[in-house]
Amino acid sequence: TKKYSSLFCGLVVTALCLVIYNHSPSSMEPLENLFQNIHFKLRGPLSPNSDVVITEIDEKSLDTLGRWPWPRKTMAKLVKKLHEYEAEVIGFDIIFSSPQNSSDHNALRKLQNMISPTQSLEAVEYLDQLLRETNDDVQFSQALSKASKSVLGYFFHFSSDGLDHLTPTQRKLYFEDIKSSRFNGFLRSDENLQLSSLNFPTAFAVESNISSISRTASRSGYLSFDLESDGSVKKLPLIVRYVDRGKDHYFPPFSLRILEQYLQGSLLFRVNELGMEEVILDNDNPIVIPTNSKGAMEGNYLGPRGTFPGISISDLLENDLNNEIKEKVRNKIVLIGATATALEDLKPTPFDPALPGVEIHATIIDNILSHRFLTQPSWTPVVDSIYLLLIGLVLTFVYSRIQPLMSLLIWLIFACTSFYLSHWLFSNQGFWLTDVYPLMENTGIAALILLGRFVKEEKQKLFIKKVFGQYLSPRVVKELINDPSKLKLGGEQKKLTALFTDLEGFTTFSEQLSATDLVTLLNTYLSEMTDILLQYEGTLDRYDGDAIKAFFGAPVYFDDHAKRACWVCI
Repeated sequence: TKKYSSLFCGLVVTALCLVIYNHSPSSMEPLENLFQNIHFKLRGPLSPNSDVVITEIDEKSLDTLGRWPWPRKTMAKLVKKLHEYEAEVIGFDIIFSSPQNSSDHNALRKLQNMISPTQSLEAVEYLDQLLRETNDDVQFSQALSKASKSVLGYFFHFSSDGLDHLTPTQRKLYFEDIKSSRFNGFLRSDENLQLSSLNFPTAFAVESNISSISRTASRSGYLSFDLESDGSVKKLPLIVRYVDRGKDHYFPPFSLRILEQYLQGSLLFRVNELGMEEVILDNDNPIVIPTNSKGAMEGNYLGPRGTFPGISISDLLENDLNNEIKEKVRNKIVLIGATATALEDLKPTPFDPALPGVEIHATIIDNILSHRFLTQPSWTPVVDSIYLLLIGLVLTFVYSRIQPLMSLLIWLIFACTSFYLSHWLFSNQGFWLTDVYPLMENTGIAALILLGRFVKEEKQKLFIKKVFGQYLSPRVVKELINDPSKLKLGGEQKKLTALFTDLEGFTTFSEQLSATDLVTLLNTYLSEMTDILLQYEGTLDRYDGDAIKAFFGAPVYFDDHAKRACWVCI
């Protein structure tokens, strides 16, 4: 019964863990994220690929160039400088969502409205030229067009929260600004497969750059991350769906667009009825990027802030040519983004509670270039489920056969073993094996089996006290409680000492007493005699009138059982 009870407890916990795992409650995500962060920290930082450089909007730049946002002519100067330094690709982790003009331009615009073309055609043409020269947005657009490999970013909003001010017309205009960055290169497992049936993230609205800038850059991609419940970034969706007038449009992220430019390749998305199968960056040496079924890629973080080489924009904009900076930038992917704390583009990551968003994009680019992928293929739930089932069966077998004092040691050994296995797979194979559910299963099975044993032992103690408390000494009862195996069902053959007492002449004597006096006398006599019997740890069998029938050496055996019987007699 004890064996089957422990088996039942273990199977119940195992089944419960499997059900919870396959329903993937969001309440478990923070715990899984906590374990993943521990794995990253134990693995330690890694050196990044040398192809990515960050030009930083840092505290030094803000102090030198003024508060953000800077004039577009400053950004135009930055693009020209990077072009002079022969940057291979320039990526902006910034959006330019509203027009920006200088006070001179606005004054000239007012003057233009005051002058009629019929008054002086030459003056009007010269004024138009001045307007173009003082239009910061035009200058920036021209700089982007000359830097042939520039990539802009934009943001997707995945809910309507806080976007009540956007009218359908405005949303349509924003969409038109990014329409050219749509993606159509799908490889379908079935030509009849409907992409709309696949579970890809779907955006509600887009926040893009102004039209004059959006349509100048060679490519653009979204900057949006997939945020966890704690605000951290674990995954980057490599595809987002946007629905316009009932038609689906698909867009890739900023990082993939940069790599397209850098490797001079093209993107391909292989899909099947379950969702995304893989993303292929096709060039001379194609790169296959593993994703989950929703098309999200796991970020393999390399280290804290400053892991990637950075250059302050204030240093880069110095008039003199800096050969050291040129060597850092030449033929590299240059990302422009905010690292200053005041600009609040910071996200918690395993190595840093406030990592700039531009470094997260750099991490994704580095992961792809260096083939440092973390994988969670579609069959991961099957592997985890089999793993949990095996764990449950093994632990049930072990915990049901060991002493309670050993349970803590076994729990600790197994917890360390499962964590080590998970860490080894992460560090060497780039595969996440669940940590939380094995720990939960280990704890649940151990606790439930121990609790069942405790309840049974308490019931057994109460039974022994109730049955033997009146016939055995407290010390003997305690021994039976500590070792119930001394009570053997069916009995056993053993040499014991029996004790029989009888009052001489009790029959004649009892006839001379009333019934009440006789009972009082027997109670006094038998109580005193029983106390003496129990003092020497004899076992009372029964009272037979004035006779006492007892034995020594059972249920707890004593080598000196005969001597104890003699001492009772004396």
